[in-house]
Amino acid sequence: VICLGILAIGAVYFLIDPVKGNMPDCPFYSLTNLYCPGCGSQRGLHALLHGNLVGAIDYNPLMVVSLVYFVCESYIWILKRRGKQIRSLSVRRYTPLIVLVVTLAFWVLRNIPVAPFTILAP
Repeated sequence: VICLGILAIGAVYFLIDPVKGNMPDCPFYSLTNLYCPGCGSQRGLHALLHGNLVGAIDYNPLMVVSLVYFVCESYIWILKRRGKQIRSLSVRRYTPLIVLVVTLAFWVLRNIPVAPFTILAP
């Protein structure tokens, strides 16, 4: 069921181009005129599904890194289901704190309108 949901979401983002305004805008950006950590993820996912890695990174580098992390965690989960003794990255002691700090830092830095931080904005 989860795989079908991921495939359905992937199909939607492959077929519908968010750049053309076919998808909803970020509510946080609409209210505050500031970028949230997820701003640019729809356009980035569309670019990634079309093989444009550089475009995806331009829209939201944190989303691309998060997808790599998700794929690694999924691979570890599959190996664990097959009997391998591998410790997941997400069960480490400081992982939640690191994720929180990185997300908050990205959120703040991408809203600073001075180079080099402007490259983080979508």
